[in-house]
Amino acid sequence: MMKRITLHLKRKVFTLLFALLLSSQLSAQCWQTVSARGGQTLAIKTNGKLWGWGENTWGQLGIGKNGSTPIKTQIENENTWSKVSTGLQHTLAIKTDRTLWAWGENLYGQVGDNTYIDKWIPVQIGTDTNWIEVEAGALHSIALKTNGNLVRLVKTPLIW
Repeated sequence: MMKRITLHLKRKVFTLLFALLLSSQLSAQCWQTVSARGGQTLAIKTNGKLWGWGENTWGQLGIGKNGSTPIKTQIENENTWSKVSTGLQHTLAIKTDRTLWAWGENLYGQVGDNTYIDKWIPVQIGTDTNWIEVEAGALHSIALKTNGNLVRLVKTPLIW
């Protein structure tokens, strides 16, 4: 009888430890938002850290180099990201201070920094601190400010 009780207690302890381990792993994977397009995925965890994985030919992951990766890679060592949107080969994001950031392919000026130079790491777009939404399209970008203004971030007019 004592052997059965001991075995029963061991199982309960094992089950409790397993549940604690599992819950800690699940909470470590809590995601706030995700954006996937063009072969890459970018996501923000609930702690504000930005991660990316997938296609990276034009720097759309923002990790400072080209080359695709199936492994989740943290973008910058910050925990201040609040919104992210990935386009065909570029990415837009907003930090918690409401600044706008962009990176990746910039052939049509879709990064929004008034150049046509691809960006391999996040670069701040302007100095405004009133951005609340971003959306990266295939070859264009659009963002919304707190005052309701919708801003098109493309340097070159698109012709379709």
